[in-house]
Amino acid sequence: MRWRVILPICGLLLFAWISYHSFQNYYSLNHVQGRYFWWGALRLDTDQQRPKTPPQPIQPCDDHQGCAQWEPEYAWISMSWQEKVLVLTGMPAFLVGGILFYVLGRAGINQVWTFMIATPVLLAGWYYLLGWLIDRAADRKRRLPSDLECRP
Repeated sequence: MRWRVILPICGLLLFAWISYHSFQNYYSLNHVQGRYFWWGALRLDTDQQRPKTPPQPIQPCDDHQGCAQWEPEYAWISMSWQEKVLVLTGMPAFLVGGILFYVLGRAGINQVWTFMIATPVLLAGWYYLLGWLIDRAADRKRRLPSDLECRP
């Protein structure tokens, strides 16, 4: 087996699976698009240009046109086992991606787009490196007995 091909494919499929469920939950739970997108347990800001304002006092309203809508800035979300596996095995890629989307988010760039573009590339690179190391160790192990044979 060539792990350098298998691991990136599995990692990207798992990332796609979690992303699909995150988008599905986002659109099914929020009837109105909110500011924050939750990829699993990770909160991503969709609008860095909009300043964070303190919560406004809640006022009763008679019709739905002028009513205030709110969205939690923080939420307790438990990770699925698929997300735990992906985050633990791809931790270096998520750390580099987290720094990247935080820095670009501070510059006003949408964190969701940055995360969805950069993270699969970083994960594929990380899993390719892991697969290459596994393949290299397996090749060495296979060649080792033949190198130690006594030759007349």
